[in-house]
Amino acid sequence: MDIDYSFTRPIPPDELHHLFAQAEWTQTRTTAEIQHLLAHSVCVGAWRGNELVGFARAVTDDLFRAFIEDVIVDEALRGQGIGLALMRALLGRLAHVQAIALDCADQLAGYYAQLGFVKVGQTCMHIWKGFDWAH
Repeated sequence: MDIDYSFTRPIPPDELHHLFAQAEWTQTRTTAEIQHLLAHSVCVGAWRGNELVGFARAVTDDLFRAFIEDVIVDEALRGQGIGLALMRALLGRLAHVQAIALDCADQLAGYYAQLGFVKVGQTCMHIWKGFDWAH
């Protein structure tokens, strides 16, 4: 499968909306919200021809901190290495940043560990105004 990974190819919000509809944590995002996050993040898209099949982004000051968000691959193509390639591309782009973090479910810790992430014993605190994680 020939996949192109790009930081410069414009990501149409409606195509990203289609990917986001496939994940519980992103499925309620509107096109306007997606346009906003695209404009305010470092984004990488995975393209199969003209079709957006994967996406990842980082919120960053591009020097000291970066937080990775919204790593997603089209459900029909999961398990083929696209997510790892997206992460490798994003980590390459952020290689100069002092600290890179992400939140993930416990069952995904091993997946991200293969990229160099380690679980830390810090308390993670949030003020959350979105999705109800308890349900």
